[in-house]
Amino acid sequence: MAEIKVLKGLRYTPEMFLKRMAKSRKLKNTITVRHVNTLYSLCWIFQFRIALQATRKTTRYAGYYAGFDEIAMTPGKLAMLPSCEPAGVADACVLQDKLTEEEALQRSWEYNKTGIFRKFRNLNAPPVLEEYMAERMYKPLYLFEFHNTELDEKKYKVLDSLTGDLEDIDIV
Repeated sequence: MAEIKVLKGLRYTPEMFLKRMAKSRKLKNTITVRHVNTLYSLCWIFQFRIALQATRKTTRYAGYYAGFDEIAMTPGKLAMLPSCEPAGVADACVLQDKLTEEEALQRSWEYNKTGIFRKFRNLNAPPVLEEYMAERMYKPLYLFEFHNTELDEKKYKVLDSLTGDLEDIDIV
């Protein structure tokens, strides 16, 4: 059992997806859908303390939130810190980390630095990362089984709880 912090208050849930699939008239008699399991993917959450040099002698400080999603391998900006809850899950349900904290930090900082530089165009120097705090939070990925009753064929897909993307996977 692994003790992890799971993001909560996410938009896409298995119940919502199953309801949406049940409303479909095309798929009602041919395809059955069931939720098989929940997997967890790492999301790095960073709190940046940034030095903004307004003039040669004046430095202002600002705080920013950033994140890095390891499934999509994309950095992003956050308006506020997400809420999370501790959960005990099986080790097999937690996906393996792809990046170290330093690599995720570097990619998130490069992505957010350009946005900060565009926002504050009149800076005397580029923004400087003074310090940061990192948190490991996990987002749920929902594994669904699609069974075509006419062809007697099964396919598995993963629903991303943050974006709502449904992607094919091969289970061996």
